Amino acid sequence: LASALSKSEHLEIIARAVNKLYIVQPGAVQADMSTEVGCNVVVEDLIKNKIGSYNDLESVRLQIFPPSCQGKVIAAVESLDDDGLAGKLNPRDATETISIVQVYKHKGKSSDTSTDALVMSGVSKSTIDYSVQRESPKNGQEAISRAYYKIKEAVSRYESERADFSMESYRDCIAIDCGSAPGGWTKYLAQDAKMKIVHSVDPGDLDPAIELDDRANHMRMKIQDAIPQLKSQIQRDEDKIKVFVSDACLHSMSAQADFLLDAKEQGILADEVFFVLTLKCTIGHGKANFDAQVEQAVSNLKDRAEIRDLSVHHLFSNRIGER
Repeated sequence: LASALSKSEHLEIIARAVNKLYIVQPGAVQADMSTEVGCNVVVEDLIKNKIGSYNDLESVRLQIFPPSCQGKVIAAVESLDDDGLAGKLNPRDATETISIVQVYKHKGKSSDTSTDALVMSGVSKSTIDYSVQRESPKNGQEAISRAYYKIKEAVSRYESERADFSMESYRDCIAIDCGSAPGGWTKYLAQDAKMKIVHSVDPGDLDPAIELDDRANHMRMKIQDAIPQLKSQIQRDEDKIKVFVSDACLHSMSAQADFLLDAKEQGILADEVFFVLTLKCTIGHGKANFDAQVEQAVSNLKDRAEIRDLSVHHLFSNRIGER
């Protein structure tokens, strides 16, 4: 996870679902962090086994969980440290972060009076900043923002698990975005993936900034009406669609695959088409039920078409019933 977060394209996606990140090294100690003695045990282990050379530290920020123990941990650092760690504490402009986390506390039986917990700690570079990624969208941009990060994450995760695939190979190709309003997926395809044309299909309005993008062709209709219209416009293989995406809200999960396959049968898709579909569970409750529905939908799709390199992900930007 730390490796993934070091890449900016992953950080801005994961940061939308993460409140705070604690990076720790292997090894835990038993201690009660609500007491001075317990915090001394934790800090002694940190200094002895995790920090290494003080010369490697410039300025340090402490991240403590639970936060209520922060004062006691700082007091322990000041009382036990003879080599200058306390003097390097600088929460505003830190180059390193020390994380101390209570990861497990056994409640025990009524006869067990121990208050110790398992505590882990570690040192990491202070290179992760959530301030930009976690800004609240303004002027009604939340729907666009969530949708945009949904497809960005889907493509990024697909690329990361397949060394032979790159979205860059679809640059200057033609794409279709089904159920596109207010335009988050169209924005990604036009501005990030640099599609030549994005047929943005939805009866609803697109965000004005996306509507004005020369690469976005807003077709104010449903996908079942757009397919025959596009078929009549295609004169050459170069005009066929190479990227098919859909985040449409449909009554049936299987309809997502139906429209993809209909577009293929009508000849508007290229032989090798890359597709991203959101499977939205509208029946029942619970993860097991949702996963079973998705598994059935994927199985049906594979039975009806020659599909390769297919992946299913529950994205950080998904709602609970989406895959």
